[in-house]
Amino acid sequence: MPITSLALELQRQILGHVPTQDQGNTALVCRAWLAPSREAYWSGITLSLDGYVPEKLVDCLRSGSTSIPRHVGGIVIAESEEVGDRDEEETREWQDGVVALMTHFQTVSSLHIRYLDLTKFPPALQGQILRPGMVTATLVAGHIEATDASMLIHFLMGNPNLKFLGLGSFKFTASEEREEADAASSRNDTDLEASPQFCMNQLGHFVVFGRSSVTWTVLMPLVLQRPSIEDLKTLVLGSTDQDIMTSKLINRAAPSLRSLALSLSNEVSIFDLGHLKSLRNLSLDISSYATCEPVLANTVQTVQSAPTSSLEYVFLNTGPAVLEKDKERESAAAPLWASLDAHLSSRCASLKGIVVLQLLDGCLGMFAAMPGGMGGMFDKWKREMLGYAESKLPACKEKGLLQAAQTSGAWTSRAFANLDVLE
Repeated sequence: MPITSLALELQRQILGHVPTQDQGNTALVCRAWLAPSREAYWSGITLSLDGYVPEKLVDCLRSGSTSIPRHVGGIVIAESEEVGDRDEEETREWQDGVVALMTHFQTVSSLHIRYLDLTKFPPALQGQILRPGMVTATLVAGHIEATDASMLIHFLMGNPNLKFLGLGSFKFTASEEREEADAASSRNDTDLEASPQFCMNQLGHFVVFGRSSVTWTVLMPLVLQRPSIEDLKTLVLGSTDQDIMTSKLINRAAPSLRSLALSLSNEVSIFDLGHLKSLRNLSLDISSYATCEPVLANTVQTVQSAPTSSLEYVFLNTGPAVLEKDKERESAAAPLWASLDAHLSSRCASLKGIVVLQLLDGCLGMFAAMPGGMGGMFDKWKREMLGYAESKLPACKEKGLLQAAQTSGAWTSRAFANLDVLE
């Protein structure tokens, strides 16, 4: 049976396994393969709008006769820091280009917004850039500035097929009084609460890495109202000052949660995880222990509250400062480490590993991937981390549970090192 006799959806799936660089050739095989080859190609690429837009592509889309599909694999928007220094014509080209791309591609599998200031766009164009329902799988919103809350709320919460949602920091250009009014209005707006656009039935992985008041006072209450929060598999919370809201999110996600990452950053960061019966992976950022001693006690209490029957991996992001500072706290810290050691080594029957994390910044991360990078300095740091863990958790060492891992990027994006918790 010739492949052209297969249903179009099957042809798309088959051609989707062809390497991207070869899909241009499959499009030339016959007329029947042209459309599915183009769709497979565009569904597998990511457009990076790093302060500029690809002019030839924009011109092609504006021609009115383009055959480029209306779906694209991914888009990254990262306005350059130099945007504010551009002249009027350059600014207009950037804005018109972004609008042309975002309006042509009706849907996008993944959208990562590192920085976007909508207030710089003409009011008539602002609503054409971020549209509810346009993202079909992964949405990461780093920093977005807008004139009011409603535009962002409908976009962020109006993608029903999302599987992964990451929320950073957001800013409204209104005054503080207007911002507070927007927040109150958003929390009490029954139309928003009842809107079918706000149903995210597929959401399985939720990451909050922003610390702005808008994120926690406007968006989080809306997230808590969504039934989808009860079906989460992964929850990563990097805030340092929102422990009450954090506890509420954990409690709502408890029935299905398998992977949880928390930043223990102050004296009151203590969480009871006993009701997370499906929890497999627990990651704790305790790097603030270098300056806040109670964090270690909070860590022990939080870990000991986790279900011992299901827990498989524990990740501890210590940070280099902890290794140095802890030398000054031997007498006070020793009983706490001993208690944690005894609990993990004897009570957690399903435990497969305890991973001590070291996060590397962007520049260091590039060198870490090279064998012998920086004269073996990375290997030295890794040995020091492992040695530190072994000295604190000797019983876990004897059971072969201890590991050390280095990774680049923010903790909220690498809280579980190289373990794939999104499967």
